This record gives sequence, structure tokens and C-alpha cells, in this order.
Amino acid sequence: MKYLEIPEGKVTVAIKDKTNRIIFRDVIDAEKVFYKNYNLNKLDIGSYQLEVFNGKDGKLSDFDIVLDSQEMEKTFFARMIELNDKTLALTMSNLNGAKKSIEIYDNGNLIYEEAITGLTFGKKFKFTNLESLKNIDVKIVEENGEGKFIFVN
Repeated sequence: MKYLEIPEGKVTVAIKDKTNRIIFRDVIDAEKVFYKNYNLNKLDIGSYQLEVFNGKDGKLSDFDIVLDSQEMEKTFFARMIELNDKTLALTMSNLNGAKKSIEIYDNGNLIYEEAITGLTFGKKFKFTNLESLKNIDVKIVEENGEGKFIFVN
């Protein structure tokens, strides 16, 4: 989860099962923009809902999550680091050698796209026209259109 604002008070993340029962709750007390990954591997196959609340506005958003039995083959390993307040560096190992692409978004708008061929990829991305990197999202997209967002390490 990527929380793109400075929180006003505590942020609560809840995961509910198909009966609307809360099976996981996380209360986050942060004073700046934050990222949080959740491991869903121990959940049973099925449908879930992730809800995000804050003390000021109440429910901010909710997402449907569907877990199925299909095992996902790991097709790449990527690492992204922030070199400075305007530059990101991405390195990637393309484990299956299939064509992929990288998509970079600013506030949800696609600002850059590049095809990835070969077994390795590395590049620095300098964003001189942006105030900050906090609204940047980077996605690796498979040939079939499925994608996975990667985050700064």
C-alpha cells in the first residue's frame, strides 16, 4: 500500500473476508508519506476487501482482492533505489527472457514507457520537471498485459 499524503492522525488498514468480518487490522501512526507491504500468502483462496481509514475523513478507499490457486511464476527480479530527490535507478533480471515493458506513472498518468528485451535491464530515470518522486509509480508489465508495481528499496 502506498499512502501519498501526510496523515492527519492514525491510518487504519483493515482486511475483511467474504462475510465482511475483519480478519486483519493494522493501525499506522506516521507523520509522513509511507509505503507498507502486506503478505497475503497465509490467507485462504477467496475474495477479500482491503479498506483504508483515517481519523479525519473516515473511509478513504477500498480495494477488492481475489486470491486464487494459480501459482504465479516469478518472471523477474527488480530493484529500484532513490539516488536523490529527482533520480531513480532501476535494475532488473528478466528470469524467463520474455518481452516486458516498464511503465512510469506520475499521479496515475503514464509519463514514460519502454520495452525491455534481453535478460538484464538497468537505467537511471531523472525527473527534472517534477517537484518530488512521491507520486511516481513504476510498473513492470508482462507480454500478456499483467503488471506488478515495484517500490523504492
